Amino acid sequence: MYKKGDYEVEAEGHHSTVKLRVSFDEEKLAKIEVLEENETQAFVDDLKDRFIPEVVVNQSLNVDAISGATKLTKAVTSSVEEAITEAGGDPKTFTEAAHVTETKLPDADVTADVVVIGSGASGFMSAITAAKAGSKVVVLEKAGNLAAVNGVKVSGPFAVNTPVLRERGTTLSFPTCDELHSLGTEFCFD
Repeated sequence: MYKKGDYEVEAEGHHSTVKLRVSFDEEKLAKIEVLEENETQAFVDDLKDRFIPEVVVNQSLNVDAISGATKLTKAVTSSVEEAITEAGGDPKTFTEAAHVTETKLPDADVTADVVVIGSGASGFMSAITAAKAGSKVVVLEKAGNLAAVNGVKVSGPFAVNTPVLRERGTTLSFPTCDELHSLGTEFCFD
């Protein structure tokens, strides 16, 4: 079914070229290794810890993408398709395979005063504010970790004049609305 061997392939991710070694035995895709990348670490961790193992175990590229890392997911997917072709296989067997989802966790009853759906900047701050006010808060997030939706993308007004910056005596300013408009920004709040 496949030509046994290691196939080095690459595609453009979000920040860098992602280089992989895709290994096949005669019967199946055996292993995917990330050789080189300069992508956001939280996304690379999810790629290595969840996405790649699911592709290999299920012999399918029809697995849940990495939330917040579409370009990285597509880079890996297209590279694996290329390696399948080089190994004499048909990528359709991987792209048309049944959709794979992660193992469902057991149901649990949870009681909360506030439920926040999504832990982006607004959800994250809402959850913190409600918790500081004494509410029991549950946050529902589709990403594998909070860094994927916050820590790796936080900039601009979300990081201006924070208590941490003030404690360290550091200042960070944000351009005025006039400055942003001159750069082509279509919206700004004073």
